[in-house]
Amino acid sequence: MKKFLKNLLITASVIVFPNIVFAAPANFRELVGDIIGLISQLTYLGMSVGFLAFIWGVVQFIMKAESATMEDAKNKMFWGLIGLFVMFSIWGIIRIIAITFGIAL
Repeated sequence: MKKFLKNLLITASVIVFPNIVFAAPANFRELVGDIIGLISQLTYLGMSVGFLAFIWGVVQFIMKAESATMEDAKNKMFWGLIGLFVMFSIWGIIRIIAITFGIAL
């Protein structure tokens, strides 16, 4: 699991860091746009991870009918849904900020 998280972090860094390095905002509006774009990309990544956690919990719940495994599967489904809710909330806040500042995402 640690190796997976390390690889995920490296992949996310490769995707995100060029946006930071080559951003060079000319004014405050561009800086806010770049920051919102970065948070938006990370939010999409989080939504994907939350969705996969939920689906993995559903698959475990369906495939294994043992009581201990079912509790683990229920926990994965629950936290996957919580993660999706948080990510959609962040995405909505980002959209509100982008519309307020007139930034196109």
